[in-house]
Amino acid sequence: MSGYLIDLFFSLKGRVGRRDWIVSTLVVAFLAVVGVWLFNDDGFDESLNAVSGAPTMAAFLWVALGLFVFTALSVKRLRDGASSAWLVHTLWIPGAIALIGWGLGAFSGPDVRADASLALPALAVIALPAIARCAVRPTSEAT
Repeated sequence: MSGYLIDLFFSLKGRVGRRDWIVSTLVVAFLAVVGVWLFNDDGFDESLNAVSGAPTMAAFLWVALGLFVFTALSVKRLRDGASSAWLVHTLWIPGAIALIGWGLGAFSGPDVRADASLALPALAVIALPAIARCAVRPTSEAT
């Protein structure tokens, strides 16, 4: 069972069905939110010189791991739906930009707009076609 989960979450090879993708994505999102909530506690503050509004290193690495797992799941799902490769890039590039911006303190949170910027919602909109394609496309019968 653990070998299956490791392959499911960390391998870019293979395929994943729609139901497994939805359940796995919801689990990863839940764990990411809980991890950020736990790791952004003052007990994990590494430095007195930390940037105000930036996450702790533990929270940043936790979200980076969650982004990788989500990308791996979505790559498999898009492969299962025989979608074009450019959709994969609309997932990881905006996610990486948002993650780096959050790590640098540009985005203090998903619900807070720093300096009235629409950059974070724009990055989310860029990723929506690939996410919608993953969620809606029926599972291929070929394995």
